Amino acid sequence: MRSVANGVFYAMIPVNVLMIAWVWIGRMLFGSGGWFLLILLVSVVPILAAVLAATTVLAFTQRRDAVVGRITGQQTLAQLLTWVGLLGFGFFLVDFGDTTDSESSAFTQLVGRQFIDLSWTLTIVTGALAAAAWIWLLIVLILGNVTAAGERRAAAATAYGAASWPGHGATAPGYGGATAPGYGGPATSGYGVPPVGADAGPPVSGYGLPQAPPPPSARPDAPSAPPGSPPQR
Repeated sequence: MRSVANGVFYAMIPVNVLMIAWVWIGRMLFGSGGWFLLILLVSVVPILAAVLAATTVLAFTQRRDAVVGRITGQQTLAQLLTWVGLLGFGFFLVDFGDTTDSESSAFTQLVGRQFIDLSWTLTIVTGALAAAAWIWLLIVLILGNVTAAGERRAAAATAYGAASWPGHGATAPGYGGATAPGYGGPATSGYGVPPVGADAGPPVSGYGLPQAPPPPSARPDAPSAPPGSPPQR
């Protein structure tokens, strides 16, 4: 199924162009032609070109990998049914000229003019098939683009997180564990206490910054004041 999906994906542009030409002038290959050559040129052909271009662009903007299939199974089936409908529409479409006996289609050129009514009926059926299949294709392509965009955003967020915190084990400063680079001092816990086995070094605060030295009077080796002397300031 993957190879079929990839084949349909790569055939979208050339086959869509061929389908437009087929609907417009394909019946001339069987000797049938008339006013529809002009009518379709200014009505159906531009619309058909626009809608097929839209689904082709949506198929490419999904950016799916060929390993999983450039388009999904539903998209493949919808595209194939669209082509089948257009092929049948161009084959059964009854063209007409200036006389009543000039009505013909590619189908009636092969089986006889007595099947004109059947050819008209099959034109309507195949045209409806092409329209319904294209609408289905449009819906599944839009959903596919939404899903693919969400997957790309999730992958980008994961890659950004891995680049921001390499190894996923680093701890933000002041929350325990090793201090993040750039905050000075040895590795400390979240409370400024060196971990077991680490070089104590100078005391640090909970944010990895060196603490201010204590005042002279608070040092254990400071000389005691004689009795009755005023307190030091």
